[in-house]
Amino acid sequence: MTYTFIFDLDDTLYDQLQAFNVAYHYHFADSDISVASLYRHFRHYSDLVFEQTQDGRMTVTEMHIYRITAALNDFDITLPERKAIAFQHDYEHALNGIALSHPIKTLLYLLKSRDIPCGIITNGESHHQRLKIKTLELDHYIPESHIFISAEEGMSKPDVALFQQVVSELDLNPQRTFYIGDNF
Repeated sequence: MTYTFIFDLDDTLYDQLQAFNVAYHYHFADSDISVASLYRHFRHYSDLVFEQTQDGRMTVTEMHIYRITAALNDFDITLPERKAIAFQHDYEHALNGIALSHPIKTLLYLLKSRDIPCGIITNGESHHQRLKIKTLELDHYIPESHIFISAEEGMSKPDVALFQQVVSELDLNPQRTFYIGDNF
């Protein structure tokens, strides 16, 4: 009996800070805020309103504006909405350049070459997550039927029902399945 490895996408299979760093340098490089500090605040506010974007209480555009303006407010910087939108545009553009690191590529290649089943469970909006999956060429390693995106499933991590659904759909043995992510 073999093991199965299910991965998170963001900050697990690729480093989200890569794209954030590009947008940061276009917009905030002259500030006293380090990219790492701003990114931590940005992620905090993004996570804070994630459920609201999933259940329709907040649009994705509203979330994009909120997370960067709230993050900068923590550093006593007020960001106009148009600049928040410009930042998001540059961040999304930079996401087109994301790539798997050599160690991750090697790991996925070895798992596939040994016929060890792999999958993805990721939170996020369908189109956005699918673009990242395509850009990272993850279809070379992971079959479409093993990719689960919260917006498409109607539930998100850490809801145990999502993990139970994946176990059921893929007919997995939970004792032989590992979920690998960046956040407990």
